[in-house]
Amino acid sequence: MHPHRETLSRRTFVGQTVGAAAVLALPDASQATEIAPSAEQFVQANVLRLLALMANTTAPTERQRLDLSALLESFIAFDRVGLFVLGRYAGHARQNPALRDAWISAFKDYAVASYEIRLNRFRGGLHRVTGSATRLPNQDVIVSSQFYGGALTEPVDFGWRVVRSADVWTVFDLQVRLEGGQIWLAQQQQAEILSELDRNNGDLADLTTQVARTTARIRSTVRGMH
Repeated sequence: MHPHRETLSRRTFVGQTVGAAAVLALPDASQATEIAPSAEQFVQANVLRLLALMANTTAPTERQRLDLSALLESFIAFDRVGLFVLGRYAGHARQNPALRDAWISAFKDYAVASYEIRLNRFRGGLHRVTGSATRLPNQDVIVSSQFYGGALTEPVDFGWRVVRSADVWTVFDLQVRLEGGQIWLAQQQQAEILSELDRNNGDLADLTTQVARTTARIRSTVRGMH
């Protein structure tokens, strides 16, 4: 890996438009089943918890970070997404529990830090669910929503892919608008991570170290914002 090239920067989390392969085909909203309302409620409830946490400006920065991390981990499937983004290299992680655990831990920290720096733009704003579409009845739903108000000059659209297992909903992927296009973050992350693993001959330990360094840089930026 080239020591002077940072391939996994803060831009990785929001990604860059990568064409049709990075966008899920969304079913028509008329296909939504009776399970969709509970998925919508799940998204709205957790986003309101996020906004309430960010509205508390009296808590120490480190306390806020820990609370945000715990909240995000309570409803986002970081373990599952962390293996998904490895694509064809996920088998290597599964065969080595210590390496897998180190990667998942680094990926969680990176994702939380990335969320933290980007959620700041919604501080003081509001959120509403605008609809949903079912991909797989009772198991897989796309919830559409908007952040608005606060410092935003116009609403920001989001899509939440939520999946249900053992009657528990979790967020698996997030669709965001970027420069006029829309991308699914987990798919974009997978494309970039696979590219990096191809370049370093599948060295997951090296990738884990690189991601940890990127997270440290993001944390430094976040501290400068408080």
